[in-house]
Amino acid sequence: MSLLEAVLMGILQGITEFLPVSSSGHLAIFKNVFQVNTNTGLLFDILLHVGTLVAVCIVYYKDIIRMFVEGVGLLLDIFRNMGVFVHNLSTKRRRKYYPLMKSPYRKLTLLILISTVPTGIFGLFLKGII
Repeated sequence: MSLLEAVLMGILQGITEFLPVSSSGHLAIFKNVFQVNTNTGLLFDILLHVGTLVAVCIVYYKDIIRMFVEGVGLLLDIFRNMGVFVHNLSTKRRRKYYPLMKSPYRKLTLLILISTVPTGIFGLFLKGII
């Protein structure tokens, strides 16, 4: 594979990754149409996807850090609320629960975590098939 072909595939990956089309499929079509010989097998495709991931992390690093911080805060508030629940069961003096959804970042973090549950379940049940 020449440097020009590698650059063109990188550009194709960058354009199609965020469109509702298959970037991997477009890379395969590009390889077939232009008879690109990648001796590395899947490694080059994986590196293209890693490059996309790194680019996204660079662009959205502030949001990623904020989501991580809010996710830790959400986890701490859940444990605090468990303590409040136990306290409220054992005494008549009631404490207020800590609000969990203090920011949109907390909601986004929680939704991302919840959305991984079905994927994990499918992965566990279908790991022999996939």
